[in-house]
Amino acid sequence: MKVEKLKKIGGCRYQLLLEKNNAIIVYEDIVIKYGLFINKEINYDLLRKIVLDNLYATSYNLALKYINTRLRTKKEIEEYLDRKKIDDVIIKDTVDKLIIQGYINDKKLIEAFINDKIMLTNWGPHKIVKELENLGINYENDINKIMSADILTDRINKIIKKQLVGNKKKSLNMIKNKILNYLINLGYSKELIIEYIDNIELYDEEERYQNEYNKLYNKYKNKYQNNELKRIIRDKLYRRGFNYKDYEN
Repeated sequence: MKVEKLKKIGGCRYQLLLEKNNAIIVYEDIVIKYGLFINKEINYDLLRKIVLDNLYATSYNLALKYINTRLRTKKEIEEYLDRKKIDDVIIKDTVDKLIIQGYINDKKLIEAFINDKIMLTNWGPHKIVKELENLGINYENDINKIMSADILTDRINKIIKKQLVGNKKKSLNMIKNKILNYLINLGYSKELIIEYIDNIELYDEEERYQNEYNKLYNKYKNKYQNNELKRIIRDKLYRRGFNYKDYEN
């Protein structure tokens, strides 16, 4: 059969119209490799080679497009190509080629990933390492070296200050517990967090209690009376971490 028509359809791909209205779509590299121009004779053996090579080209170009959005791990690319229904053998060859060409570089990816998370998020070292593991990379270096002591101190202090501003109505004990859990979820070590939390200084806890009590009393005094008013205030204070009995005279 002959190539009757050659039409570029975008993305470095061409549509080859063969005899009897048979058509295939191939990448430009395949066109050049086999000289697939008008009147080119193609037998079935050559057609099989073209189709197979085009499958490899498809896998490779899909992977490159995927990498262009950001650096990718070997695991990510394998899973992505698998979702695209690429054959396992072709996936392996594609990944090997990308590694040789330097498109897959775990060391470079780790450095970029850590820098991005430090600059753009509040993530701590443990969360960063966990996410790297999810991407298929085992971080073999000392986890404590991801962030310098100065960065850790600055980051944790800023997070604590922000949490304090947003939890003014709660007791000191409740605030500390909330900050502890929040920072642990962000990937900071419990031992390190406690060092900073223990240094939190707020005005007198009894004064905090009295301020909240007065606000609640003024809010509900016209709606509830006597024991019912006490119960409402007690429950509200309890939810904020204050034990009503601790401050009863």
